[in-house]
Amino acid sequence: MTLLTAACGHSDSFRVHGELTDGSSINLRVIYYTNGSVVTGITASNAGKFMYEGQAAKPALVELYDNDYRLLGRLIARNGEDIEVKIDRTNPYRISIDGNDTGEALAAYLSANADALQSASIAGRNRLIAAQIEARPSSPASYLLLVTEFSTQGYERQADSLLSLIPEEARIEGVSAGFEAMLRRVADGLADDKVMPVPYMVSGGETHMFRPSDSPLSLIVLSDTRASRDSILATVRDLARHQRKGRFEILDLSLDQDTMAWRRVVRNDTATWTQGWAAGGISARGIDRLGVSALPCFVLVDSTGRRLWYGSSAALAKSRTLKYLK
Repeated sequence: MTLLTAACGHSDSFRVHGELTDGSSINLRVIYYTNGSVVTGITASNAGKFMYEGQAAKPALVELYDNDYRLLGRLIARNGEDIEVKIDRTNPYRISIDGNDTGEALAAYLSANADALQSASIAGRNRLIAAQIEARPSSPASYLLLVTEFSTQGYERQADSLLSLIPEEARIEGVSAGFEAMLRRVADGLADDKVMPVPYMVSGGETHMFRPSDSPLSLIVLSDTRASRDSILATVRDLARHQRKGRFEILDLSLDQDTMAWRRVVRNDTATWTQGWAAGGISARGIDRLGVSALPCFVLVDSTGRRLWYGSSAALAKSRTLKYLK
């Protein structure tokens, strides 16, 4: 039966056959972006071996995490493909991919520079990535490298400059999850785009959806472990006293790369407001439309999704929110 199954084609799905080099048996979480939406799944490795099957009519960015949402690796897949991936849990850059040309080229670069990329500062890692993109601007792998590995916060102009080097035919439709749109909004100033629904994970592991229409007034707070949590927490705690269903809600989201960092930060918050984690950082679905250029970021929004105020100052976020609550 196994041989018959393996011999059958699967034009309506892709399959990822993976190996963890440490031979561990753990649960794995899968997140990929296709057809304008986020798909989540779960599988498990048995003595380091695992398999996942998904569906993506066009090339999709597939991210593999452990059960605590620590990123293990990324690959590109589309229906009909069988992707072989080997992952080193101690260094996500030390990865090998077979079965997709773009993924293979990306993995070859990451693996060859794994130690340097893992140990480098943000500025140093950006320099390494920029040099690779400038050397091979026509490679779809360079586009994928820019979208997934280049840290845009504080480097928006450089990211936009690197993007301009990459021809349209080398860009992977749907993979960027709003990356290009975000850069355009940063370059042009805050756009008038309405805030859209935002999927996020809560501490229990469930996925919830923020919808502006659920409350007349909402404050979205975006941060990561590099942001000053003390000032954010003081502001949010003060504003939380004004929360009331049907009047005002707070959504406190972490954009950290993995959930372990987020959980460490919020562990002692004793929050009375909604806290969550968004997979994909500033390129996460819904977050990608906000034009986030720095963290922390506060977005005050009404029930129609209209942005009432946007900024990085906790003090201003508090005063503007209280103004609308009068």
